[in-house]
Amino acid sequence: MLVSTPVTYGGRFLGMISSVVDLDYLIRRLPEIGRGGLTPYVVDSQGRLVAGASPEYATGQDMTNLEIVRNFVEQGRKAQMLAPTREFNVDMGKKNVVMLGTYSAVSNLNWAVVVQKPRDEAYSSVYEMQRTARWLAITAVCLSILIGIIAARRITNPLEVLTESSHAIARGDFSQRVQLNSRTEIGELASTFNFMSHELEHFVEDLKRAAAENRELFMNSIQMLAGAVDEKDPYTRGHSDRVTKYSILIAKELGMPEDFQEIVRVSAQLHDVGKIGIEDRILKKPGALTAEEFDIMKTHTTKGANILRPVSQLKEMIPGIELHHESLDGRGYPHGLKTDEIPLLPRIIAVADTFDALTTNRPYQQAHSCEDALRIIRSLSGKRLDPAAVIAIEAIYARGEIGVPPQSMSMAAAANASTTDKPVIAATIEPDRM
Repeated sequence: MLVSTPVTYGGRFLGMISSVVDLDYLIRRLPEIGRGGLTPYVVDSQGRLVAGASPEYATGQDMTNLEIVRNFVEQGRKAQMLAPTREFNVDMGKKNVVMLGTYSAVSNLNWAVVVQKPRDEAYSSVYEMQRTARWLAITAVCLSILIGIIAARRITNPLEVLTESSHAIARGDFSQRVQLNSRTEIGELASTFNFMSHELEHFVEDLKRAAAENRELFMNSIQMLAGAVDEKDPYTRGHSDRVTKYSILIAKELGMPEDFQEIVRVSAQLHDVGKIGIEDRILKKPGALTAEEFDIMKTHTTKGANILRPVSQLKEMIPGIELHHESLDGRGYPHGLKTDEIPLLPRIIAVADTFDALTTNRPYQQAHSCEDALRIIRSLSGKRLDPAAVIAIEAIYARGEIGVPPQSMSMAAAANASTTDKPVIAATIEPDRM
């Protein structure tokens, strides 16, 4: 490249100084600078191309059509050593390309080294970094969620086991134990839970044993009390036990739940407890009772209820004791109740009591056969006795679950069998209250 400058003196042109500049090194260096999509070139103070790495530009070509070159020319000697990177448009035939470029001024030559690159290419690495960052962020979030889920499961799974075991214990299964191999606080909680379950299981077992013993003692006391009543009257020995048996069978036949059957058991066992308050001269009288004596005998229902009423645990059993001689037609005692006024409990006991009264020897009658007894009971169905309970005892007998109890007819009973007073018989076969 030839570089020339005029020589003047006193306004007169004296000559020119010219020099040949070898741009070979610069031309070789520009392609190296242009790696990575950069387009470097050198312009002079007039904006003409001095050297370029792109074959699109020729040496000496006017480059001021590019905004970045115009800026350098306009700045002249004030041009910055390194200008800020800026955007500018380059017309490349059919499309307008947005470029990013900068220049560095060479002050002693009043040249500038310009570097430009399409914006999209310049930002491609940024875009790639953004995409990579997004994927890394998404991956990190997913990993965080996964780790969170795993960590949460490590916490919630033992808690779920503890919860399920707690529910099992709440349902009464005190044998539940939590199997957790963990040294964390949850593992310690599981150990404490197992200890609590163990203690509860033993405590509940002790309570069950105590309750069973108390129940057995309670039932034995009731049987002793009923036995004492039966012993007062040799003609009705074992009567309370048999009435209890028949009453429970009837309740089962009627589909009553077990808790109701238990009420039936206790009430039937004690249904004649009021006879403790009846004088022996009346209770053991071998012959027919007078009307006055019969009225006294009828008080055994209210006497029994009054004896047991202070015992709150026997509250549900009292109707069977007080009302087992009531009649559906309202002709029973002690209150003359009718039909639905009479609870189910005394209705059941009434049928059982009547069946036993008819099938055992009494001072005023000989025992009937089961068939005769059921025939009599059937005739009283719907009048004095509950029809459903009557059907139930017939079904029980048909299956062979009940029969005639051992007979122990005394001489006194035989002697007075022919002189039975109807009112007394009516009282004996009166249906018990259910």
